[in-house]
Amino acid sequence: MGLDPRANLLKEPIQRSSPLKKLQPDDVYVFLGANWSHPEILEFGRQHSANGGVVMQMIHDLIPYLAPEYCADLGDSFKSFLNLTTTYANRFVCVSDWTKSEYVDFLKSNGLTRSVVTVPLAHEFDGFARNQPVTSADSREALALGHQDFVVCVGTIERRKNGINLLKAWAELIRKRGADRVPTLVFAGRMGWKASEFTDILDANSALRDKVRLFSTLSDRDLAYLYYKCRFSVYPSKYEGWGLPVGECAWFGRYVIASNATSLPEVCGSLIDYVNPDDVIDIAAKIEYALDHPEHVSQKELTLKSAKLRTWDDVADQLLAVIEAS
Repeated sequence: MGLDPRANLLKEPIQRSSPLKKLQPDDVYVFLGANWSHPEILEFGRQHSANGGVVMQMIHDLIPYLAPEYCADLGDSFKSFLNLTTTYANRFVCVSDWTKSEYVDFLKSNGLTRSVVTVPLAHEFDGFARNQPVTSADSREALALGHQDFVVCVGTIERRKNGINLLKAWAELIRKRGADRVPTLVFAGRMGWKASEFTDILDANSALRDKVRLFSTLSDRDLAYLYYKCRFSVYPSKYEGWGLPVGECAWFGRYVIASNATSLPEVCGSLIDYVNPDDVIDIAAKIEYALDHPEHVSQKELTLKSAKLRTWDDVADQLLAVIEAS
């Protein structure tokens, strides 16, 4: 279906659409995500490319190809998808410089060169203004946390997100400081692939289990409430294409301790602090420093609140500029 990309959807929420059976030679056909499960639109793009048209593919990450140990049976199908992209797309957009470098390396390994540009994703948490106080939540469970001292980690509980090492770091903090001097650790995300080691650690340590809360289903308002009310957030992921939770927490002006791996330092740069995701002692030490030095956290948050962060409108405008320049 054809839609006007410059329409103001706030003023004109209902748009006229028309069947799209053929593209003009100077049209740009854009895939914003993986499309191997939609052969009809893939064939549409292939035909446009064969007729000399521009076809653009967005690449979010190469994790299933480069780190299949973090994915459930996606390695072969994702590799096929990557190989397929080179047969129909002649322009590529990546969501981070890290992902761009990985995709360029993939192209080179196949003896190919293509136009590849970066359009970073946003920090904005859609539906909430920058630095907006969030004083209500949809669930009683989330609302109850607002009266507690807690640190939040947002994301699916799986090996790649590294909740295991965060649990180990929390256990080290409890051992060293005593449970009374350690905040509650809140995981906001569903259980993912191969999460048994995570649950085994909790089951084996009652002191740790008493300091951990799991929230598998949260509304956007619940999540925004946790970002705003937390002491700070921690995101120790081992591999990302971007890292939305890092930017989202920053959107509310809250301090973040993130992994220094892959794309994550691109999200907030020097505005936040970083840990080695493979080093439990480093994770624990950076968290302990933040707990013992609230003035450091406050200074970081003061800088965060005034920093220029990206909105989804910024992403759309930059993406449209890239499309129009093709």
